[in-house]
Amino acid sequence: MNLDTTDPRWTSRACVEARKSVYAYNDRALTRGVVGVAGNLVAPFAGTATSLAMSAAQDDNRARLNHRVRAACISDPLGEKRTKRARR
Repeated sequence: MNLDTTDPRWTSRACVEARKSVYAYNDRALTRGVVGVAGNLVAPFAGTATSLAMSAAQDDNRARLNHRVRAACISDPLGEKRTKRARR
């Protein structure tokens, strides 16, 4: 997600808190990588499948964080202003 640092909401308290929560978020990428490699050594593709399942388990958390950041940091999170201009 690209954020516009010139957006008036960028410096708001809600946006700063949302960005801090994204920074603190642990995606467990290292763990997934280790499980993937170790699992593939034991049984081919077993590690890959396990790593993908672990990644999918994080999807809800990622979506929640993205929604929080968009709501807090973007003045027009759904792009409605651009859409209205394009329709004209």
